Amino acid sequence: MTNNMEKYSDYRHKLGYYTLPGIMYEIPNPNDLEKLDKLISKDQLYNDTNSCGFGFILNEDGSVKSDVNYYKFQDRQLISCTYDVSENLDKLGIAYNLISDKEVIVQVEGYASSKFASMFYEYDIMALQFTHMVTASIPDIDGPVYMARMGYTGEYGFQFILNKEDLLEFETNYLQKAQAKAINHDVIDYTSFEMLQPVNSIIQKNKQYSLSDLNYGWNLDFLKDDFQGKGAAKEQALNSKVLSIGFRTTADNLSVGDSIYFDKKCIGKILVLFKSLDTDNPGFLGSAIVEKKYACSGITFATDKGALKTISAPYVVPVSWSDRVEKSGGGIES
Repeated sequence: MTNNMEKYSDYRHKLGYYTLPGIMYEIPNPNDLEKLDKLISKDQLYNDTNSCGFGFILNEDGSVKSDVNYYKFQDRQLISCTYDVSENLDKLGIAYNLISDKEVIVQVEGYASSKFASMFYEYDIMALQFTHMVTASIPDIDGPVYMARMGYTGEYGFQFILNKEDLLEFETNYLQKAQAKAINHDVIDYTSFEMLQPVNSIIQKNKQYSLSDLNYGWNLDFLKDDFQGKGAAKEQALNSKVLSIGFRTTADNLSVGDSIYFDKKCIGKILVLFKSLDTDNPGFLGSAIVEKKYACSGITFATDKGALKTISAPYVVPVSWSDRVEKSGGGIES
């Protein structure tokens, strides 16, 4: 746990990195973009060239097939999925190349990541818009490298898409020289959870709940004309009677599944429970699935083993936000 706490501190206060897991698909035919738009829960047709984003691929019943990172280039579309979606692509007649053995995506985040990324960009790095990409100029790496402003922790975050054969050189000559620390998935899940970013392990362990129940429905663009599973997911959102709400507690004997009470009435149960990695907030961080009317921050709930207090998301103020507060004179810049 101590090691994870140190990595957590590095990831927020300094510089951390990891390679995105999963399967990478290259979609070379621009005419297939319209078909891809029918699959992914976020708009693909009207995104700017050299832009990126995060969404889901759903099954027809509204359940999650896979999360998806998507990247729109001038001459191709790239998607990276935790789970295999080749059957979905085949069904829609989308031609693709499997490129996981050729290309890799490196996620770099932390307070110092903007300084790191600025080494590869000739302009002010903060002028690069969120979810947009540029070609990065990296000495000694011949293959193309694309840098996207994209992250999940609320800190400054960037992704580097490069040839797999260049990964070792990028790690050795740049990340390690910048004292970036390799981050494990326990820390990745925890920091994503703090920002209400979707966590795959939570989704997979709680398939009886919809994305809307888990408070991840903001990753579904219901304003789109259509996407696979939209009808079912929308119906689930409209008819949902429960909602996930975050909490903190110092009670050290709680467990996932423990009943939660308000005014002696059982209103839900503990869904997620993390031992805190944040030294400023000792104890435990988690979420409960409760009747919707009780899903409010600032409420103290009872359990058979101790009390917990609900909190609003994000569950921590990112270190990088301090810069934005200072520059804006007090309020967070959009």
